[in-house]
Amino acid sequence: MRTELLAALDRYDEALRLSTDGLVAGQRDHQGWAVREWEGGRGCRLLQVGRLSEAAAALDGVVAAMEKATPASSLDVQAAVASGRVAMHTGNEPQVRKCAAIARALLEEGARLGQCAGAWLLALIALGEGDAAAARAHLCALGEAERLTIVPLNPMDVTDEVPLARIAMAAGDSELAASAVATARERRRLNPGVASIAGTAAHAEGLVTGGPDQLALAVKCFEEGPRPLALASALEDAGKVLAGRGDREEGVAQLGQALELYVQAGASWDAARARQRLRALGVRRRLAGMVPPRNGWPGLTECELEVARQVARGLTNRQVAERLFLSQHTVSNHLRHAFAKLDITSRVELARLAAIHDNTVG
Repeated sequence: MRTELLAALDRYDEALRLSTDGLVAGQRDHQGWAVREWEGGRGCRLLQVGRLSEAAAALDGVVAAMEKATPASSLDVQAAVASGRVAMHTGNEPQVRKCAAIARALLEEGARLGQCAGAWLLALIALGEGDAAAARAHLCALGEAERLTIVPLNPMDVTDEVPLARIAMAAGDSELAASAVATARERRRLNPGVASIAGTAAHAEGLVTGGPDQLALAVKCFEEGPRPLALASALEDAGKVLAGRGDREEGVAQLGQALELYVQAGASWDAARARQRLRALGVRRRLAGMVPPRNGWPGLTECELEVARQVARGLTNRQVAERLFLSQHTVSNHLRHAFAKLDITSRVELARLAAIHDNTVG
């Protein structure tokens, strides 16, 4: 789809606008399947630009539908992988387990595209758990040679060669490592001037060679692009290499920047890992004022707050969805999160709290 091509070229404003237009058209024409697919694609784009809370809200409904039936479309498959990745970033273990179950079903029952996606997600989860051997085994689920062609998926995420290279190095698979680097380099050659593509090639090569120069180049490229989590990952790897080579001060600085980006994005699992790396270097980093509140009105994200305001005014979920250009599933998810943060269970309580809040602020 055009949205995937725009995203691959770092043109996320256009990709998200096109996703919204497709979602609106699906709602207008009462095409539930189209709403689901556009919303899933939108969730994938939101993940890539580091808007994790919004991505989760967009993807949760898609995943819930997938739990009832094996996904049939490439966008369903893409959404399952994206939801699992969001859950990993945010430390949402129940959602990780749901997506892992879908991944296993894809491997057993899906077509080739779904099997590759299922194997990839299971490999990513295993990597996150620190089991490189299991991660590589998942990549080999369709055959030893097939591990070299699992990614890029269709639709692709142009940064996938980075975790692929990480699995290869952790598992001691030099052939897989070389393949990941070669694929990323060729994509860079064919698409000059795209920050995320150039950053991925440099990052993958830096992981394989252990070269700080390539990791520094990856950081520079991602700084020019729209993907904060990719930048944070490059900073984390660069900091680890620098510290390991004796440049503690610069290593700590890079790790500190990575931690800040993870915290800003709400990537609590990644932030915990970055903090652990800093503690190993004798540094305890406090980010006063950067950690967003989790509860009450200050804990609501911008989207949750807007949904809550509309519902408090008496609008139905359908009306809110039409007004904010979201699906009803996403509105429901935002509302559920808002209820939990405000410790309420009804729209009546929400309207009462909203009136008190608005009077206090006013």
